[in-house]
Amino acid sequence: MKLIVGGAFQGRRKWIKEQYLDLIRWMDLSDPGVLEPDLLNPGLWKSGFPYKSVPAVTSGADDEAAGVVSDPLALFVRLKQDRIRRTEVLVNLEELLLQCIRKDQTLYSPEKMEIAAEAFAGSLFQINPDLVVVGREMGSGIVPAVSEERVLRELNGRVCTAVAQKCAEVYRVVCGIGTRIR
Repeated sequence: MKLIVGGAFQGRRKWIKEQYLDLIRWMDLSDPGVLEPDLLNPGLWKSGFPYKSVPAVTSGADDEAAGVVSDPLALFVRLKQDRIRRTEVLVNLEELLLQCIRKDQTLYSPEKMEIAAEAFAGSLFQINPDLVVVGREMGSGIVPAVSEERVLRELNGRVCTAVAQKCAEVYRVVCGIGTRIR
């Protein structure tokens, strides 16, 4: 996998298109069609969405023994694994994280964030080890006053860190210039 991070409007998309001309299958998580309402319906995962109708990505997970999905990130990967497998570039990762937080902030307490981030990164790598993941750099600047934005900033940082650990290459794009940091 490869991870490309950068701030908002720093030229990540343009840089990727210049560097990876042959990558044409993009999955944009800001597209409303990707995150359809049913996918992020809290009733699906809070009350226990049965695995029988969602193919498992990994085996041996604690939730699998219970037969329910307890995390919307895990549910996203399980429902979208066929599309992720065919995707070359996954963009706007922060949009998925924001939608998950908006459904239920309590799922992403500091104790649960690390587990969710590691599981998400591991599942992405298992499904598509050649995937290019594009995320937004949110760690610089003033800490947001709004709780939802603070949770998003922390979850985004943990997910990007977990994804970076699985990646052979990591780039940071600033002012349209990509710098390899791994």
